[in-house]
Amino acid sequence: MMLELRRLADSEFQSWDQTVARFADGTVFHTYDWMVTIERLFGIEKLLLGVFRDGQMVGVFPAFRARKGILRVLASPLGGWATYYGGPLVDISLQNTVLTAFDVLLRRERIDYTEIRYPHLSAVQALGKQGYHVEEKQTYVLALDRPIDQLWEGLKSTCRRAVRKAQRSGVEVIEPDRKDFLEDYYELAKDTYRKSNRLPPLSAQQLGIVWDTLKDKDRMKVLLARHAGRTIAGAIFLLFEDKAYYWDGAAYRAGLSMRPNNLIHWTLIEWAASHDYRTYDMLGANMPSIARFKETFGCQLRPFCYAYKSLSWRATLGRAMYRRVMPSLRAWQYRFLG
Repeated sequence: MMLELRRLADSEFQSWDQTVARFADGTVFHTYDWMVTIERLFGIEKLLLGVFRDGQMVGVFPAFRARKGILRVLASPLGGWATYYGGPLVDISLQNTVLTAFDVLLRRERIDYTEIRYPHLSAVQALGKQGYHVEEKQTYVLALDRPIDQLWEGLKSTCRRAVRKAQRSGVEVIEPDRKDFLEDYYELAKDTYRKSNRLPPLSAQQLGIVWDTLKDKDRMKVLLARHAGRTIAGAIFLLFEDKAYYWDGAAYRAGLSMRPNNLIHWTLIEWAASHDYRTYDMLGANMPSIARFKETFGCQLRPFCYAYKSLSWRATLGRAMYRRVMPSLRAWQYRFLG
């Protein structure tokens, strides 16, 4: 058996997405449209790496190449690139062989640092053999293949009460059909991040890039909660095949007592279940307060895998310095640029 990891041309994107769709663990973050989105958002280079066995494409490996100061980075994906999952989509029996081929690519390109985020744990052993530091992460996932009344009963009582409170308070959930809502949404995001002395990770202009790339391709859904003619909360969801993802959300803190976020997520759950989506991944369970909120929707914890590897002393030092300096840098950025 001869296995090859080869870069595809953009013109081959149809075969790329067809391959992604064949895998049960394929996600919106593996798709060609998402890779184009991230390339435009961050000015980095996407690499469509096809996995070929005896000349036939049997998997894909989405990756991005960038410079971080003096470091050459090739990741699938890197933290901070608004991308939750990546890694190769291949048969489990090929994981070790594919990672070996990826390591050859890293060294040929003189890469200093790499990260991979798998949507599962099946590659943990193979990653360890290749010298990666591996961490188990968790996310909340809701199964949608049930009648709406069962999904409603699956909500915790506190969540059902919150949805009813939003409805009684006159909160209305709408779906915008143009991107002129983004300035209001960014103001929500600034208020959300203000409590932690941070700016939102993406600007209104960057969110516009996401809209322009994904909305017309049915990869994105936006819901806004309005009260008395004013937008008080919003959320951005990503879509792929039978999976929905909670990608971003924001709200004015002054309006949280009306529970607009509960109504937004319940509206998404109703819509997704009625349109034959089977899972709703709320993307993450690391922050305790947000995790408690997500749990009230009847979600179950599901593990996934984060792995990283430094291939030079510069990367080892750079990662350590980044983890020490970044909190102070974000506070400075908020103070002087916010």
